[in-house]
Amino acid sequence: PAKEEYGAQPPIEILRQHMHWGGWWDRKEIEWRQLVDMIYVAAMGLPGGGRTHLTCRYTRWFNIVFVTPFDDEGMTRIFTTILGWWCQNKLPTVSVNQVKEPVVAATLEVFKTVSTELLPTPAKSHYTFN
Repeated sequence: PAKEEYGAQPPIEILRQHMHWGGWWDRKEIEWRQLVDMIYVAAMGLPGGGRTHLTCRYTRWFNIVFVTPFDDEGMTRIFTTILGWWCQNKLPTVSVNQVKEPVVAATLEVFKTVSTELLPTPAKSHYTFN
């Protein structure tokens, strides 16, 4: 979300307020709105390319995990294994062993092309592929 003059991001601040206090005041009805049994799961990229920096007041509520990008060999091995397992368990009568490597290679080629050609911008910040 776009930052205000003093750096606040209202959508982020309302989420942070819920995480801290468990709810917020309804300004129209003047009553406390409490949300219960909520779990937040989020994913983000590094700031830049249309993505803004999040405050420490907000990110302190999350366990931040960073994973370095996989190389081609690692991605090929991961997705070949997943595709092989899926085909073996979901399509046991169809033999796909001879085509799983070309399918994975073609898919990764499309992924690499899209990742380099469709870069995120402030107007198209959703162009983030992982």
